[in-house]
Amino acid sequence: MNNILVIDEQSNYRDGVKNLLEISFSNCVVDTYSSVSEFESTELDITPDIVIIDPSNSLNNYQPTINKFIEWGVKVVLLTLESEKEKHWQFVLKDVQGYLVKDMSTPELLTNLKDISNGNRRIHPTVANVFLERFQESLQANQRFLNEKHDM
Repeated sequence: MNNILVIDEQSNYRDGVKNLLEISFSNCVVDTYSSVSEFESTELDITPDIVIIDPSNSLNNYQPTINKFIEWGVKVVLLTLESEKEKHWQFVLKDVQGYLVKDMSTPELLTNLKDISNGNRRIHPTVANVFLERFQESLQANQRFLNEKHDM
């Protein structure tokens, strides 16, 4: 885990995550941005290994950037407020490496980020419950459609 980008509108949280990562992981370089537009107005010298992003306030603006990171092979981690986890259902079908929540403990956050840097996927249990509910709803809708089609 060498090069990490943190994109988050909350400056205190963003700076705290930066400091935490730099202290916790050796040879870790962390760049921070307050928004996708700020990030996109900057030229990168190096492609990041991991991008930690909170797309809560501007999800539609963040989608193309998240897609671009995924195409580059960057590990993307969504780190958001638990109350906003419903918004991120659409990313379950994308190659996002992690769905974490901001109120998780510091050791839990660090463990999950280390696992993600090693190529594993991590989904916080509360987010996983939302994804499971959505998946079940989708399966039920498909089953109803197939039953209606069969009855015709």
